[in-house]
Amino acid sequence: MDIIRNSVWLSQGTDLLAEGLYRVLDFDRKVDLLILFKIKSERTGKPIPFSFSMFKYYIESNSITCKDYIYPSYMLVDEKEITDKDRGRRDENYNIIKDLVDDRMFLFDYALHKKSHLLMDYSRNKKISQYTIRTLLALYWRHGQDIYALLPAFSNCGAAGKSRIKHEIKLGNSKKNRALPNERSRVFILNERDINNIRKSLITYHYKVNGDTIKKTLERHIDLYFRDEIKTANLENRAPYVPSLKQFSYWNKKLFTKDFSINKKNTKKEIDLKMRALLGSVANTTVLPGDVFEIDSTVADVHLISSLNRRKVIGRPTIYTVVDRATRMIVGLHVSLYHASWRAARQALANCFMPKKEYCRLFGISITDDDWPCSHIPLTLMCDNGEMIGLKPQEEMTP
Repeated sequence: MDIIRNSVWLSQGTDLLAEGLYRVLDFDRKVDLLILFKIKSERTGKPIPFSFSMFKYYIESNSITCKDYIYPSYMLVDEKEITDKDRGRRDENYNIIKDLVDDRMFLFDYALHKKSHLLMDYSRNKKISQYTIRTLLALYWRHGQDIYALLPAFSNCGAAGKSRIKHEIKLGNSKKNRALPNERSRVFILNERDINNIRKSLITYHYKVNGDTIKKTLERHIDLYFRDEIKTANLENRAPYVPSLKQFSYWNKKLFTKDFSINKKNTKKEIDLKMRALLGSVANTTVLPGDVFEIDSTVADVHLISSLNRRKVIGRPTIYTVVDRATRMIVGLHVSLYHASWRAARQALANCFMPKKEYCRLFGISITDDDWPCSHIPLTLMCDNGEMIGLKPQEEMTP
């Protein structure tokens, strides 16, 4: 049987060629050289140089046989059915490697040398990474040196919002043993029945007021549905074949929304108090600056010492601030060693009503009235029911 370009051959496993499917990229009988590409290779697989005469000998001995190659579905499309976006991406990918695939000497150089200087120079001139070029070359060679091989393979991608089909082999990367004395347990592959059981356990034990944690729910789930497996694993001295905490947490987030979790795990009172949506701010109800002032106090997280004896701690100061609701500007303040009381609050209110230019001059700070324009009496004063409640404040504050 003749050896032709792009033909696919199956090696049964010889002394010089490993088992697998190979595509013939090119050959030169004069130098007894054949360039092969292993179809099931790495993403950036390289061509393999091989003896032309030896390859022909293996064909005659039936160690290597010709095979048909089934092309991916995304390549089997008519040019008219390709979208402009996919066609543009295909042509862009082809333009990246066009000069290389048209150069026959590059193919031989790339296959015969571990590092190709031609590829390095080409990558530097094009300002494209070698990894990108090697990936496109491998894709082009794997699927018959056809420009359609560079189309986006979206047919291999999953659909958004749809669960992937489970097989006997787990999805995702395999776990690596982190130098543990015992082997890792097998990754549990869930089916529809397991997912329904997880849903039942979460609703029964986790999604209720004061319900169990995810870890505790998993323990009860395993005790309920995998009791026999736990006993068998203990007798055989191996890790049980059960769902992991990571799998359980994943399906918890996938099966139930955040709103469902909040409504089930909290009472209506807690939801209204701490978790309900805030549709606005109190600042939105204020029409003009100066309409409403808010006063509050806080104890500073510092300790003051005496100026006469630094070993004596005189206490933590109480800071009173008065803020305009509309602009959030501080319109008054007062610092004292008094606790939160009317005696200290009225000092902050007095500061609120006095010009700030005179106030700052007491501390050696020179400002103008425009720098801190607040020395007014508000229409409404908002305060706590602590120090501001009583007959004395009402007599002095109420007209």
